[in-house]
Amino acid sequence: MDASDQTPQLTVVKRCSDCYEVVWGDGYTGRYPFVWLRDNCRCSGCYYPSSKQRSVLLSDIDVEMEPEREELIVDGQEMKIFWPDDHVSPFPSRWLYLNRFDKTNFDPVSQLVPKPWGSEQVNELLRFDYKEVMEDSRVLRDWLRSLVVSGIALLTGAPKETGVIESIGKRVGHLRTTMYGHTFEVLAIASSSNLAYTTLKLGLHVDLPLYEVPPSVQMLHCIKQCETVGGESQFCDALKVTNDLKESDPEFYNTLTRVKVDIRLRGKDYIPYHFQYARPIIELDDEGKFKAITHNNGVRAPYMNLPVADVKSWYKSLSCLDGKLNAKENMIQFKLKEGDVVTFNNNRVMHGRSSFQLAQDQDEGKKTRHLAGGYLSWDVINSSIRLLDEELDDIAIL
Repeated sequence: MDASDQTPQLTVVKRCSDCYEVVWGDGYTGRYPFVWLRDNCRCSGCYYPSSKQRSVLLSDIDVEMEPEREELIVDGQEMKIFWPDDHVSPFPSRWLYLNRFDKTNFDPVSQLVPKPWGSEQVNELLRFDYKEVMEDSRVLRDWLRSLVVSGIALLTGAPKETGVIESIGKRVGHLRTTMYGHTFEVLAIASSSNLAYTTLKLGLHVDLPLYEVPPSVQMLHCIKQCETVGGESQFCDALKVTNDLKESDPEFYNTLTRVKVDIRLRGKDYIPYHFQYARPIIELDDEGKFKAITHNNGVRAPYMNLPVADVKSWYKSLSCLDGKLNAKENMIQFKLKEGDVVTFNNNRVMHGRSSFQLAQDQDEGKKTRHLAGGYLSWDVINSSIRLLDEELDDIAIL
């Protein structure tokens, strides 16, 4: 069915002092200011359809201008407005209906609501077949949506070789490059400068909070798993835990949302780097809601921009949060199988790893527990979700 067939017809247009009041066949009434209509004219001279961008300049618009007349055409599927400067603005009924002022945000991504979880998630972890994600648009969309809602999902059956992370990145859009490069590998390396490249236990953390905009989603592809005991991946939903902390210990919660922590890291990898940034352990958005967890104990700098008298209370706050993060009821733990790709929201889901041992007969330089990793940004993920919605559901709004 054509998209226009699904949109109610325009039946009545009433001119008011500074806007049009428009009535559709389904009874809905919408109001559209004159200046807004002129600014959003859909003619080819004001709106460049191939790039879907406004081409009219704001300096070319008289904010006091009022239309001379209007008319409905194409059986109520289009409204034309005639201006005093002889300009004519066409507005498809569908476009006006989708851009009405008194509706909730149309962005399909904003309709996805994060769902907090605890240890029960180990039995509810969403799994998607790697091949289907790469070939089926609906499965791809389901996976990307799950990253917004649950914050974690597992892709299974990927090839046990390098290059998978790059392929996923191309499927979604592109990877987020960091000081580790476009992708990175996690191997046990003697005298490593990074704890991730050892066999030691890796505490719950988020990656790279020292970036002003940290990576949004992390992907870890298990190419080879250690055959010895240990090496389980651990995950915790900080959205749930910080909500719990706010309820049980509001003073600690307020401290961790208010006090900025200095985060620093210097080294050389894909590039030489010396990163430094200050931010609260719990970041909130403009509405005071959870935005991100930034806790990474390894890169937390000694410097504290706090009065000495307040330091102990800050440590008490962080210790309380850390205890809840590591509580059994808040953590899931499982051992990745070769060919698994675990994907998770790096701003929300903290990850760690239990310690493991190398096989006693391991040859020098032989790879064991070989993971490949990479990052995606929310900009690219959300863009992909919108494009998939347009492709599958025909809900384009521009």
